[in-house]
Amino acid sequence: MLKNYLLVAIRSLLRDKFYSSINILGLALGITCSLLIMIYISDELSYDRMHSKADRIYRINEFMEDESGGERSSSLPFPVGPTLATEYPSIVETQVRLFDYQSPTLMVENKKTNKAFNERRMFFADSTFFDVFDFELIKGDKNTALDGPNDLLITETMAKKYFGNEDPIGKILRFQNERDLIVKGILADTPHNTHFQFDFIGSMGSVRQGFGGRLPRTWYWNPCWTYLVLKEGATASNLESLFPDFIVKFFPDFMQGDVVLKLQALTDIHL
Repeated sequence: MLKNYLLVAIRSLLRDKFYSSINILGLALGITCSLLIMIYISDELSYDRMHSKADRIYRINEFMEDESGGERSSSLPFPVGPTLATEYPSIVETQVRLFDYQSPTLMVENKKTNKAFNERRMFFADSTFFDVFDFELIKGDKNTALDGPNDLLITETMAKKYFGNEDPIGKILRFQNERDLIVKGILADTPHNTHFQFDFIGSMGSVRQGFGGRLPRTWYWNPCWTYLVLKEGATASNLESLFPDFIVKFFPDFMQGDVVLKLQALTDIHL
């Protein structure tokens, strides 16, 4: 029976070659487009899911409403992250801040080779960076790589760009022609499917040194992207319910009626 069906189908195709070709081409194009759409959607949905704690990582967003119209920001003042971790240890496991001096480019130079470039993807982070994110450190120690005041991690591409075939570990890169940073590790190039793209990660201790030995304590200036890892069993709503009291306790009086803090799941940021 099946053989007869096949023979009839083949004869029909051969008899109407033009229409058969159109139908086959349309079917092939339809299948190809469907597969491409599936691959694209799968890639979009994979953003930031490579981290083992992805389901517990949240970025804090700050919304301000005032007479000038207000601001919707994904960054926060320096003290917010550490203070939240200290105030609510039963909910917050750890936190990390990222800071880029609010500059579109930062100058990095290898004095020995006279290689200097204005870099667009340079950030400074707390030593808890690897307690939050699982970016691959090819060479170096995750436990100590960002502990020091002048520590710097660079990607493989940047290692080749500034040092060629030399081992960059322990070597120096000049930052903004102001101070020397010591390469403590080599990171794998940033995966394409993460909202946070970087080529350099410096230590927050370097920023502290640049501000005269301590980080800014103002609760108004908000230049830091701040990420929290919630403890197992804790929920975003648990913490968000405490934000109003937190704002009253720590933010200056003139801001308290205008500021709202919200948690945004890491896996929701890209989309």
